[in-house]
Amino acid sequence: MKNTFMKNCKKNDDCIEIDGLSCIKNKCQCNQNSKYDQKLKKCKQYIAAMKTCSNNNQCDNSKGLACVAKK
Repeated sequence: MKNTFMKNCKKNDDCIEIDGLSCIKNKCQCNQNSKYDQKLKKCKQYIAAMKTCSNNNQCDNSKGLACVAKK
């Protein structure tokens, strides 16, 4: 299973509070336009670490994360 950011954010506050993560086109993702490379790097590392899960309890549902089967 992989951990995905659901495509329903409307503002940055809907996304998990980590530096560099923004709501872009209604999806929580790393902001490529981040002024700080370190923030972008940290964001990508965080997302890579969050990629696997076995159930939704391992995700932060309140911030739009869901555990879905790999395609």
